[in-house]
Amino acid sequence: MKGEIAAKAPIRIEVEKGKTYWWCACGRSANQPFCDGSHKGSEFSPVAWEAKADGEQWFCACKQTGNQPFCDGTHNTLGEDAAKAAVIEQRENGPLVVKNLERFTDHHGNEIETKPVMALCRCGHSKNKPFCDGSHKEAGFSSANETGNPDGRVFSYEGSEVTVYFNKLLCSHAAECGSRNRDVFNVKEKPWVQPDEGTVESVEEVIHACPSGALTFSKPDGEAQHLVGDEVRIRVERHGPYQVRNVKIEGARFAESASEEKFVLCRCGLSKNKPFCDGTHLDEKWRDDA
Repeated sequence: MKGEIAAKAPIRIEVEKGKTYWWCACGRSANQPFCDGSHKGSEFSPVAWEAKADGEQWFCACKQTGNQPFCDGTHNTLGEDAAKAAVIEQRENGPLVVKNLERFTDHHGNEIETKPVMALCRCGHSKNKPFCDGSHKEAGFSSANETGNPDGRVFSYEGSEVTVYFNKLLCSHAAECGSRNRDVFNVKEKPWVQPDEGTVESVEEVIHACPSGALTFSKPDGEAQHLVGDEVRIRVERHGPYQVRNVKIEGARFAESASEEKFVLCRCGLSKNKPFCDGTHLDEKWRDDA
């Protein structure tokens, strides 16, 4: 029995003489190529290997090798269909495990180095943000969703050419709307959304920029829609959530008005709507250096 394909290329490790390495056989570890305990409850067990000398070794990451724990080239025979799309897995009361992500950026758009499997902090306490360092255990982090209404409430703001819809539960308060089009989106006005104060194109620009999917729009006689684009990436918002585009998350219950292609994931650990952000980081003044 072979494990899940964690990556389609081996991982180079500088090993130390006399040290024992525990190779992940199940493919679910967030610490590839090594075991992090994710096999527990399954039929898999890690493979122990002791280094006889200092040097370089290439450990298998596709988990299909016939020479465990090392690469034997089998990944070259798997075919393109075996290369999985980027995916986010949730660890109960633990991190978000991201696999096969190619584009990972900070708030300014600077590239963050990716690995085939990465564990991202969502308890808010890691000293190595955005990566998990195990602090969730000491912090007693709970990944449970505690919101009373997981669908939230959708408000509509009708204009002559376009209607805008807003679900407050999904909003992360990134303020893309007000910064891009204050004529239409202005929290100091009542109502705070006035579609006729701008063009349809300017409204569409804001809907596309909205990172959470809290804002949608429709044209006369049309259905509410999101604007997402084709980019596949995760962006780390400064003092805020993970902004996700076109990366599937497993085991999440989406609100009826939400987008499964564009959403924000809690990073501070305080949201009642986990795994999603509900804006609590702003209310609690949570910061990256917390």
